[in-house]
Parts: sequence; C-alpha cells; structure tokens
Amino acid sequence: TCLQYDEAGDTVILCSSVSKTLAPGLRIGWVISPRLAPQLIEQKILLNIATASLPQAWVAQLLISAKWQQHLSLVRRRHALAMAKMQQAVMTFFPEGTRISQPRGGFVLWVELAASLDGTALMRHAIEHHISITPGALFAINGAFRHCIRLNAAVHWSAQVEAAIAFLGHAVRDPIFHRSADKR
Repeated sequence: TCLQYDEAGDTVILCSSVSKTLAPGLRIGWVISPRLAPQLIEQKILLNIATASLPQAWVAQLLISAKWQQHLSLVRRRHALAMAKMQQAVMTFFPEGTRISQPRGGFVLWVELAASLDGTALMRHAIEHHISITPGALFAINGAFRHCIRLNAAVHWSAQVEAAIAFLGHAVRDPIFHRSADKR
C-alpha cells in the first residue's frame, strides 16, 4: 500500500474496510494515520458513540486468523474469473477500437470507447434497462473521460450478465449516444 512509502508517517492516510471483501452490511472500516489519530478518534466518538462492539470484535479476530487469508484468496479467484469473462464479453460485443483496462486485481473494468460517446447518456439508457454502469466523467473534474465507462465485474457471471454486456455493446453503436464534433 501507499502507507509503506510514507517514511515520515504523516503524509498518507489509509482508509479501508471489509465492505467489498466480506459484507457491505457490516459497515466496518478503519483508518491508519499516526499524525491524525487523536483527531480522528475524537471525531468518531462525537459522530457515533453506539457502534456495535460485537461485529467489530468478530471482524478483528477474523482479520488476524488464517481463515481471513483463505477467504481473500477465494474472493480474488472469483473476481479474477469474473473479470476475465467480462473482458472477453466486452471485446466480443463492443465495437472494434474499444479499449479495456487490464487490472492486476480488483473488480472494476475501465472501458474506453469512441471519443464521441457520451457515457452519461449511455448510463441513463442502461438504468432504464436495469443495467448499472458508471460514466467515466464522474472520475474527472475537467470533463475528461466522457467517452469512458466503468463496469463492475464483482458479479456472479451468468447469461443475464452476458446479455447486459451484449446490450451495452449494441447501444454504444447507436448515434443517439454520441456527441457531435462541435460538442466534444
């Protein structure tokens, strides 16, 4: 992590949780920041006095056990398999020239489409069909990445997921989702 490069111990603030690897409903996370620890502890106490202790203790014990590493290994394998299937589906169903990220971990796939594509318009259309994507413009403050989308590969791969990718691949060819040259 970035924390290992923070030799002074006061530059990096590491925030993490078990939301993506264990259960989002637990709402358990942590912050590592030697310099800010006293202020963060004070804010935590002021904001939420009644955090449930039992789930936190259970997660703490799990994190130091061998079972946690076994669980992470399983999650990583599942995500890698789903990612490979999603990458293959995008390359199969999306137009030639589509570029995709090659992540070495994680569960999100970055898809770069034609420069004229409006990812936000595509997202609105996808939502109407109960398909969730994130437009690339959300990841920039200067209007960049409008022609990109982010897909979540942390799904149980199924014919329904493949059909959703095929639907998106067909939709990105529709001129209605492309901006004219003067609006880029």
